[in-house]
Amino acid sequence: MRASRDHGTVSRVELLAAGVSRRQIAGRLGSELLVAAHPGVYYVGFKPRTVESRYMAAVKACGPEAVLSGLAAAWLWELLPRWWDPPRARSARTR
Repeated sequence: MRASRDHGTVSRVELLAAGVSRRQIAGRLGSELLVAAHPGVYYVGFKPRTVESRYMAAVKACGPEAVLSGLAAAWLWELLPRWWDPPRARSARTR
């Protein structure tokens, strides 16, 4: 599954496409194997949250055409010094 390359995040659409049922998703949310990040986007397991995972969850929550931009993207592409405090991912807003 994509979660490992997507910084420990997965969307509901990706889970359903992989054959995970709605009931299984609900069960994994109840047991905290999945943790809600945004509506329809989850963190997988007990991995500590990173800047990258928060950004990935926000982008996934905005849909398949969404991209990261501005200072957040500059930080990920290492265009800013690593001592610089990365911007926090805000609540994802969908149109």
